[in-house]
Amino acid sequence: MSVLIQLCSRYLARIIFIPCILLGIVVITNGVVATRDMGESVQDQQNVELASVLFDVVHELQKERGRTAGFIGSKGQQQRNELQSQRALVDKQVARFTSSLQHFS
Repeated sequence: MSVLIQLCSRYLARIIFIPCILLGIVVITNGVVATRDMGESVQDQQNVELASVLFDVVHELQKERGRTAGFIGSKGQQQRNELQSQRALVDKQVARFTSSLQHFS
């Protein structure tokens, strides 16, 4: 009986060892994939934030274009102050975008 137990325990150890090794490989592979995906998610978030700031710049530029058209259409008689304040807003948004680009990795 003790010979039978020794024989079974020897084979049992081998039978258990192989799945444990395979399970370890699967766990490590999943960890590597999850880490890569997390890095891609961070990059995606940065891209979205940068796009949002860029859209703000474009919006302010469009408003400036409209005020410029009004100013030119009135031969400089209207929207002078509005155009100057709009240009200041554009400059502010461009500075914000430039700052965001510097922090972009």
